[in-house]
Amino acid sequence: MAAKGELNILVGGAASAVDRTRASEEVIGGRIWDMGTDGPMANFHQGCLQYNDHHGDQGNG
Repeated sequence: MAAKGELNILVGGAASAVDRTRASEEVIGGRIWDMGTDGPMANFHQGCLQYNDHHGDQGNG
């Protein structure tokens, strides 16, 4: 998936650090999710994304 540039990439931390790595993330990432600077909230968002990836659209709704 990385070779095709299709990874979902979660980034977090200080904006300056996120900006420094953005170019390389864009090469391998189909979507880049900025989780912000709050570690516990980033973990929560990651769990939500993993749940959605695993369960996907199951015809609900």
